[in-house]
Amino acid sequence: MKILDRHIRKTILASVFSTLIVLIGLFTFFEFIDELDSLGKGNYGLFDAIMFVLLKIPSLAYHLFPLAGLIGSLIALGTLMSQNEIIIMQNAGISFQRIVYSIMKPGVIVIIIAMILGEFIVPVTEQYANYTRSVKINDQITLKTRNGLWVREGQSYLNVRTILPGNTIKYIYMYSFDNNNRLIKSSYADSASYHNGKWHLKNVSQTHISNRAVTLDTNLDETWDSLLRPGLLSLVTIKPENLSIFDLVNYTKYLKKNNRNSQTYRQAFWSKIFYPLSSGVLIFLAIPIVLGATQTQNLGQRIFIGVVIGLIFHIINQAMGNIGLVYNLPPLATVVSPIVATFFIGWFLMRRLVTV
Repeated sequence: MKILDRHIRKTILASVFSTLIVLIGLFTFFEFIDELDSLGKGNYGLFDAIMFVLLKIPSLAYHLFPLAGLIGSLIALGTLMSQNEIIIMQNAGISFQRIVYSIMKPGVIVIIIAMILGEFIVPVTEQYANYTRSVKINDQITLKTRNGLWVREGQSYLNVRTILPGNTIKYIYMYSFDNNNRLIKSSYADSASYHNGKWHLKNVSQTHISNRAVTLDTNLDETWDSLLRPGLLSLVTIKPENLSIFDLVNYTKYLKKNNRNSQTYRQAFWSKIFYPLSSGVLIFLAIPIVLGATQTQNLGQRIFIGVVIGLIFHIINQAMGNIGLVYNLPPLATVVSPIVATFFIGWFLMRRLVTV
């Protein structure tokens, strides 16, 4: 049985990852074509566009894993069927349930890889990709370090330690210099929210420095009219679906605490939990689609139908997220419903295949 498991695992994984590479190449090409429109903005050049697109590959891979899992499994199982290997296994006394078990084992591997990719790799590469792109296009952003984002505005330098959803930033430090590059004011604010074209700073402490004295003002609330806009900050942040589970939990708690709409982040959280499972569900769906074929022509038709089903699932899965946000539907329901529906379709087809 170990030889059987190894053979099926090798065949399916090779097909799945080959399909994933092809899909990544195709989508990366379209991403690069779109990025050409940004060439010439600021210091953004061809090499920068190539690096940006390459850094987006982990995110592409994560979102394409379910589709690659289905198409790759269809091709792999189709190959086993066309070479009569499945029939030989059954004639050797191996039960259909045992064959299904051997097919689903590489599906677990695909799920684990997708989870690791989405949780640990995508958040890092996505943030770095957006940051490097924004630095080249916008000269206003000068540096991003582990101590936050540094922005220059005239003779002032702004350090933002935390960027939160909902046009909010926290732990803001500002240093103002005169024309002789002498520090004249140092400010700190606990948080700032953007409303009506201005930043509203809370709990501000200001230190004024002059030749005569150093004065301190605390517990101030100020309005700050700055060229720094939330749209610019969004260039260096990542989309909710590309955040880690830990960050999504923290952002959701913050939004709830401040009575703000957290549905986008709650939906992204549940998607982070269940989306990798869709790869396994689609691999499960591929089994009755291919193994129900009776001849080569029928097999080709079934593989084509399976590919179409995979594309439909990908579209519906993306659409359900938007529908949930528009109509304020429960995030868990919008995330899980396409996966559950696909599983029951596969289960129905599987039962039909066993009883035939």
